[in-house]
Amino acid sequence: MQHGLFLATVKTYIADLGLTKELELLIIEVLIPAIYLGITAKKARNAEEKKLILAQSNSLFERLNATELWRQLEKEERLKIEKVSKNCADLFQRSSSCVEGRNGYLSLRHHGLHKLSTRKLTVLTVLHNYFIKRPNGTTAAERFFEQKPKELFGVLLEQFPYPPRPAVKPHKLAA
Repeated sequence: MQHGLFLATVKTYIADLGLTKELELLIIEVLIPAIYLGITAKKARNAEEKKLILAQSNSLFERLNATELWRQLEKEERLKIEKVSKNCADLFQRSSSCVEGRNGYLSLRHHGLHKLSTRKLTVLTVLHNYFIKRPNGTTAAERFFEQKPKELFGVLLEQFPYPPRPAVKPHKLAA
């Protein structure tokens, strides 16, 4: 899902709540990002990164709670809006993850082919681990084993025999 489509979907969900334009804007610009950052913080790589992301999320929640527009809503109305906003933040998580990493790539392949055979999945795994390189020139296997593996295609050439020469077709005689 592209971000334009994401935003259009979010606006549709928010419009269904029947809120004022000012409140819709507050939800799109403050509440949904605050919730999204809270979700993202749980996936942070380390405590420092998590702390920074949570600080930004908390800052947005403080900004939201400081607005008269938000404070004047009934508690039930705020809970309803928060539930829809969380669904929107989750929608963004799913829409952006399809372009990230190996699982996203496999998801994309699966989406296009509907079912990856075990053989194809094995080939994709080997290519990912031993052939695809980061900008620094390292493969996943090299980073995992902390040593440079043999070149993939060299190993394949050693393992498999050369294919036989094609058979010579007999020439047809002109009649």
